[in-house]
Amino acid sequence: MFTSYRALGLAVGYPGVRADLTLELAEAAERAGFGIVSCGDSIVETFSTLGAVAARTSHVELFAAIATWTRTPVTAALAATTLADIAHGRFSMGLGTMPKDWSEGWHDISYVKPVERMRDYVAAIRAAMTAAPGAPITHSGPFYSIPSYARIAPPSPYRVPIYLSPTRVGMAELTGEIADGAILNATHTVGYLEDVQLPAIARGLARSGRSRDDVDLGQMVFTSIAENEQEALDWARPSLAFYFPVPYWQDILRHGGWHDELEAGVAAAARGDFAGMLAATTDEIVRACTLSGTPDQVRAAATRYEGLIDWPLFTAPLGLPPEVSQPIADRIVETLTTAGAA
Repeated sequence: MFTSYRALGLAVGYPGVRADLTLELAEAAERAGFGIVSCGDSIVETFSTLGAVAARTSHVELFAAIATWTRTPVTAALAATTLADIAHGRFSMGLGTMPKDWSEGWHDISYVKPVERMRDYVAAIRAAMTAAPGAPITHSGPFYSIPSYARIAPPSPYRVPIYLSPTRVGMAELTGEIADGAILNATHTVGYLEDVQLPAIARGLARSGRSRDDVDLGQMVFTSIAENEQEALDWARPSLAFYFPVPYWQDILRHGGWHDELEAGVAAAARGDFAGMLAATTDEIVRACTLSGTPDQVRAAATRYEGLIDWPLFTAPLGLPPEVSQPIADRIVETLTTAGAA
């Protein structure tokens, strides 16, 4: 099983879980045969966490999944190349925008023209990565300006691949055009992936004269495992219900034909009724958008991505207390490593 995947990935860094347990989980994933460990900015700070993971592991690939565009291009380049040095080249940087409310409300970063901003951000980071003592770089773009930057120390010997985390069509096309790969959002369906995101990435590849072989595609998947399927579904439900106010989740529900559920969930979100948002997230939606069920059910369902992506990135559901999310993460390692090792 899973023989078409180049690696299995595990996200670490869950709300309320102690840092030492996060590092132990990363070590367990490496021992179990997982090839990728990731974390992102939404729960913990990406680079400091992955720096600690790098020191405790020896061969898993480390992914920022995802780092947001809150750092200056020079700071992002320094963070990425420093981590690549610590991990001896095992690091890839996934970048994303965050939802509009988070970008503007948390970080005071305008969400006007996000695709154009991300294009400029990636170009500025790549330019900063090439700076060397006595060889300053400049970058002048519509959103980012670097008048003159020269590293004090020699540049890293390691190239850091840059991945994007697209959710909507414009960013998916940009991914195909400029990125080394994609880390696709956990809020998805296979149908949305096939009908919307992959064709958009293909259009971007065509614009840049590249092919599917030139881009590495990972898919983040909320994964909930229990001995009882209903318990697993209920654990996964809050991760999806949380997104009713977010436009790209609304796109996914429309594409799946869940119009009544979308209307009910958006109305519940508008009145601050999370119980109503949970009720609108039906078992059918949870099954389609997550890997949830018994160990056998999850192993079988995980094969649905074969032939579409290069690697899955399993993550325990969000919105759960640590005494629930940490055991689920442990079950992911226990359940899916058997299939991965095969």
